[in-house]
Amino acid sequence: MMGAMMLPSVAPLATLYGRTISRNHGIRLTGFGAGYILAWGMTGLIAYLIADRFGDITATRPAIAQVVAVVCFATVGLYQLTSIKARCLRHCRSPMGHLMHYAGFRGSTKDLRAGLHHGLF
Repeated sequence: MMGAMMLPSVAPLATLYGRTISRNHGIRLTGFGAGYILAWGMTGLIAYLIADRFGDITATRPAIAQVVAVVCFATVGLYQLTSIKARCLRHCRSPMGHLMHYAGFRGSTKDLRAGLHHGLF
């Protein structure tokens, strides 16, 4: 599911990122992609663990299931009104600033860190 839904959305930035790379193009793009997948994999694992825990609780206490659902939907609805959402949208709409930021990364893991940073946005 990750490949089908999230990787196509990172393709435009990965293409731009690839244009900034002069050496070891394939290895460095793989590092960027691995960082992106790592970010979403960690997010998915956390979501799974939370869902698993609440699934156990709501299976034994059905009345709590409705409360959990309302809290989840309210949280997602309130997120739509936050400055965090606006910041994330600015990042997605204008990736050039972040590419400049990524250019300042140093070390052998800079591509992995760039992908991880982008995935967490």
